[in-house]
Amino acid sequence: MGRMERKINQVGIVVKDAARAAEFYQRALGVPFQVMDRPKETCQLHGKESCFQMRTAFGNAAGLQVELIQVLEGRTAHVEFMESHGEGIHHFGIYVEDIEAEIEACAKQGIGVISRGEFLGVKWAYVDSVASAGAVFEFIEMPKPRARRAKTEPATSPKHD
Repeated sequence: MGRMERKINQVGIVVKDAARAAEFYQRALGVPFQVMDRPKETCQLHGKESCFQMRTAFGNAAGLQVELIQVLEGRTAHVEFMESHGEGIHHFGIYVEDIEAEIEACAKQGIGVISRGEFLGVKWAYVDSVASAGAVFEFIEMPKPRARRAKTEPATSPKHD
């Protein structure tokens, strides 16, 4: 199987109020945003377990997923970002086939993991690529389809002939 096309699929923005920000983005971009209070989650933050809860809002503008992130409780990489930078762009998300291989490749370049976890079968990891790229990258591995024989496209962009 060939490697997935490399592109920035998502921009993650840390905000104080996801619902308010979603209303603004919806008006500004003319696309709907879905606001959701997520259940409590656990992640690894600097190698230690951290429990948290977030409110997120997602919208799609010209094929780019915009994720607005408000942390309701607990400690996350987003909270650290808010403390040092205030609201703003936190990460660029890239869909990958094999998150472990991506983490390993980064480690070989001296780029460590800031935080990682799994939500609804979606594995994610923020890597400390700021020194190399000026931004945090998030690798996102979607759940693998169970028993599909046909060639599959990424769930985010169905293609029609």
